[in-house]
Amino acid sequence: MLKNENEADDEFAFVVVKLCPRWRVSIARDHSQWLVQYRSTLDLQRRRGVWSNRRFCVTSRALRRDVRELVPDADPEALRLLDHLPAHASETRPPLRVWDAVGSRPVLVDEN
Repeated sequence: MLKNENEADDEFAFVVVKLCPRWRVSIARDHSQWLVQYRSTLDLQRRRGVWSNRRFCVTSRALRRDVRELVPDADPEALRLLDHLPAHASETRPPLRVWDAVGSRPVLVDEN
């Protein structure tokens, strides 16, 4: 399936880190800010629910703070990946690399 530019979609092209099944971090299409997004349902098989923006962060410092506040059950490996993001969202350049928690072991996925 082709990735798209709809922030509310499961296949949004600019997802950076999947923190757990209902939380992820994406980057805005113009790379101006990171988006902390929450999925409205866990029913992943039927593709119900949408992703909604809960926080908007320009700096990675604010992003890490907000993620720790909002997502206490985030995968520890995904949280460590946030430490490697640039200081400002505007410094992020494609291709993005996505951290995807699969089972109990996170896997790094190249999104080229």
